[in-house]
Amino acid sequence: MNGTADDLLAIQRLHHRYLYCLDAGRIDEFVDLFHEDATLALSSGDRSGHDDLRTFIRDRSERDLGESVHMAANPVVSIDGTEAEGRWYYVVAKRFDDGSGELGFGTHESTYRSADGTWKIDTMSASRLQTVEFDS
Repeated sequence: MNGTADDLLAIQRLHHRYLYCLDAGRIDEFVDLFHEDATLALSSGDRSGHDDLRTFIRDRSERDLGESVHMAANPVVSIDGTEAEGRWYYVVAKRFDDGSGELGFGTHESTYRSADGTWKIDTMSASRLQTVEFDS
């Protein structure tokens, strides 16, 4: 690891902001977490660049997906100068309008780049490991 404790903390905060903005539908804040040429790889397809990311988060916010809360844990982050890699477990709790819900468990694999002292997401992929459905 060739980064500082401040770099590590900045990357952890960046990842947590990503999850918060995803759940809250904060479109501009969400897009600003990524570099202009970043790629987000999800089971629903890849999103590349700010315009595509903006469309993704706007469409996600406009669809009736119920409520969701994403959480991240156990970060493993390696920093090399202005580049970094991170692996995280995530848990997402979703509740749908009909009262049903699900818990999803998976991993995030990410790369980050620092430009002018600000860390942003370069690539991120999400892989779902397990889903547990429930009724209220």
